[in-house]
Amino acid sequence: MECFTKKYQALSDQLDQVLSRSLSTDCPDLIAIGERFTAQVRLKMMQGLQPPLDQAHPLSEERLLTVNEASRKLGMTKDYLYRHADQFPFAIRVVPHQLRFSLQGIERYIRQRKSRPAS
Repeated sequence: MECFTKKYQALSDQLDQVLSRSLSTDCPDLIAIGERFTAQVRLKMMQGLQPPLDQAHPLSEERLLTVNEASRKLGMTKDYLYRHADQFPFAIRVVPHQLRFSLQGIERYIRQRKSRPAS
């Protein structure tokens, strides 16, 4: 685990200690915690890509949409969203097999598509 910066080395060391003291029966819980943490970090990264608040749409809120909600908002089928999720920067895998979509990311995607000249 040499890829961590020194800033997070202490946290990495603590996690290694917890894992070394854990029983195999604890693993599913530890995986769930890790997946939740990963989803929160991804959301934080996406928030860093957001425009400043004074440029954000006043009615939008940071909310994660289900596949059904995103499908309706984008006018795409659920199947298409599942198959192409890795191509959308606003798609977030909360845990394996659970996909969510950033409402602000979708709104930004729609605005960008509308501003493109038709080809």
